Formats: sequence, C-alpha cells, structure tokens
Amino acid sequence: MRISSSVLEALLAEARDASGKECCGLLWFQGSDEVTRWTPSPGPLFENRFFLDDSWLLNEFYLARGEGRKFAAYYHSHPHALRVEASRKDCEGHPPGSQFLVICPRTASMTLFERSLKDEVKEVQSFHFSRGFS
Repeated sequence: MRISSSVLEALLAEARDASGKECCGLLWFQGSDEVTRWTPSPGPLFENRFFLDDSWLLNEFYLARGEGRKFAAYYHSHPHALRVEASRKDCEGHPPGSQFLVICPRTASMTLFERSLKDEVKEVQSFHFSRGFS
C-alpha cells in the first residue's frame, strides 16, 4: 500500500498530540492507489485501547461513498511503545480481512498489518521517519 508522505507525517503528529492516548481513525484512497486522505476518530480516546464509534463509522462510510473515497485501512497508535508490534489483542477491533496501521510516535515509526480471514496477524509494510518527535 502506498501512503502519501503528508498523510504519514500528519498521522505521526496526531499520535503525538493525543497526549499519551491512542488516536485512531480511517485511511482512504481517493482517485488513485495511494492513501491521500484520513479521517481521525472524534473519540473518546483511551490510554490502552482504541475505539471507533459505530454510528461515526457508518456516517464516515456514507460520506466517503458520496465523495468517491475508497476505504484503505484503519489506524491507531501505541503511544507508550518503543517499537511497533501487533498481537491478537491489537486486531480485535478490526474485522477479519482488513488492514491496520499501527503508529509508534516515540520512535516515529509505523507498521501496516493485515488480519486474515483465519484471524492471523501478519506484518505487511513498515514506515520509519529519520526525525522523531520529542
């Protein structure tokens, strides 16, 4: 999956600004095979888990259809982690067959994971920025 550098930088900034809580949201394709848009969840944000409200999700997919956006992946951060990992716990909120980007603001890195239809989690792609956030 290709993700524009401006989206990656904005996601890192969002994770940093979440003040130790997990930010989360949706990634979108619009008119290309590159992720160029994202929609942050309005919250609530929690310290050790992400939450996407069902009514917000439904509304976002409704709006996306009208705007020509196509769903790419979910995203959420691990604000206290020193490295990006994904476990079965991390994918519980993501439906089987979906991809999710995990953001580690402390190391300025992100990893895209896929949850298979058999409920297995595998790493798909990693992103790392040479400059971190303090």
